[in-house]
Amino acid sequence: LKACHDLLEKRDVLFPSTTSILEATRITLENNISYFNNVAYVQNNGTAMGPHNACSYADIAMHPIDQIINGNKDYEIALWCRFKDDIFCPWIMGLEKLHEFHAWINSLHPKIKFTMNFSEDPLKGIEYLDTRVYIKNSFIHTTLYTKPSDTH
Repeated sequence: LKACHDLLEKRDVLFPSTTSILEATRITLENNISYFNNVAYVQNNGTAMGPHNACSYADIAMHPIDQIINGNKDYEIALWCRFKDDIFCPWIMGLEKLHEFHAWINSLHPKIKFTMNFSEDPLKGIEYLDTRVYIKNSFIHTTLYTKPSDTH
């Protein structure tokens, strides 16, 4: 809620009040219900991804972490693209430094953990969202990627 508060206070028009928006957000988070196989579940920590405001709340909650990562001068982060819970970050500092960076970002929040997929073969590339991103002749290329479990 602190991240929500900080961003809400930066609005040009403070109506509705930050307090009322935070109260509505708190109520939503405390009554965070999702359904799976016709069974209702209450999310006790964070947000279930079913409610309409869940993605916006998750993005706002991640904002301070994104700022810390982008502000760190120990790593050459040329690009940090996050869409929901998928991040694309081309890496140029070597494998040892990549593992060090991964450990560092996983230390930033006790409940938010990042997984990592990488390839040392630029032609093989990596999957990001519905694309495979690879390097060929010093240029970044993309092709369509579908998960093996996708049946379309």
